[in-house]
Amino acid sequence: MRTFTGRAGLAAMAASAVVGAVTFVSAQPAFAAQYPPGPPLVLEPAVVCPGDSVTFHADGFAPLQPTTAKLLSKALLLGHFNADAQGDVDGTVEIPSNVRSGKHTFRLDARNPERELSAKLTVRKQNECGTDGVPPGVVAEEPGDAGSLAQPELAATGQDDTLMLFGGAAGLALLGGGAVVAVRRFGNS
Repeated sequence: MRTFTGRAGLAAMAASAVVGAVTFVSAQPAFAAQYPPGPPLVLEPAVVCPGDSVTFHADGFAPLQPTTAKLLSKALLLGHFNADAQGDVDGTVEIPSNVRSGKHTFRLDARNPERELSAKLTVRKQNECGTDGVPPGVVAEEPGDAGSLAQPELAATGQDDTLMLFGGAAGLALLGGGAVVAVRRFGNS
């Protein structure tokens, strides 16, 4: 003797499988989101020779707020700058000729309210710098120009899950179809 709850359970399972498959198939891709805003402190160039100039742009400070530029590993004062009315700070500093080569941190500090921004800066060895101050491998746009390094392409930051998504949807659809067939078969026998 068959019970009504068995058929109802099979029908509910079939319906939920079809609804789940429709949800997966109609879902929009999540990778259409906007990129986050850029870094609040940008150095140009970020690889220099001793004695070169570095231009920087920073944002997020209070309007007209005084700031201090430093080169860290050993705290070295590079200059004082004021934010503009929008809270942006722009400036150019010279990297002293006696700075040791290697990776350094360029930091912009402000007090009241407190704000600290930092960016990586690499100082090349003196023997790696050309006679015109341009590091080897860097193309100068004009004679005497410090040039800039080519920016690498953005790294791939994920995988495409489309095939897995549609495979799962197809599996759910098959499961739902199988449940419908089972309900019809048991209902007619």
